[in-house]
Amino acid sequence: MPEDDSIPARQAAVDLVTRRFGADHRETPKARNLLGFALHRAGRPEEAEREQRTTLELCDEVLGARHPITSSCRRGLQTIQGH
Repeated sequence: MPEDDSIPARQAAVDLVTRRFGADHRETPKARNLLGFALHRAGRPEEAEREQRTTLELCDEVLGARHPITSSCRRGLQTIQGH
């Protein structure tokens, strides 16, 4: 499946998780992280970076700076930024 095709499904997952569990639940940043990667792979770097920044902030708040998902989000942002 082309990456552009996965974006609506990833966005729907973010919406579903947010509605079901709330924005501050640990599943929400996981879903948002996957959306950020899909945007990046689809060649939409500005949107991907914005999503990853938002996700990293959420991870820091919800999971803490040392949580493995937070580390993954941080690496994802660095990848998108080309570091």
